[in-house]
Amino acid sequence: MIQEIFAALVAFFLVEPMQGHIVDSYVANGMDREQATEIATCFTDQTPAILAQAGHDPMQAFTNAMNYWTGLSDIDAIVADMAPQCMQNTEVV
Repeated sequence: MIQEIFAALVAFFLVEPMQGHIVDSYVANGMDREQATEIATCFTDQTPAILAQAGHDPMQAFTNAMNYWTGLSDIDAIVADMAPQCMQNTEVV
């Protein structure tokens, strides 16, 4: 029960908001839209794994959420931490 509530909070406060900003952030930093969309799609596909990881390491999820909302970390650092497989073969031009 508690894990389900925590997963819902992580999804609501971290995963869903980031999904809406990934493409815009990468394009603003010089990446082409197609590659940025691939990263966003990968991140979305990794949502179940991200939520499972958050259940095993809640402090990491909390830290990433706080860093996202306060602007202490940029999106690529959070994506790299939460879904590193999405960052393979990526390069900002």
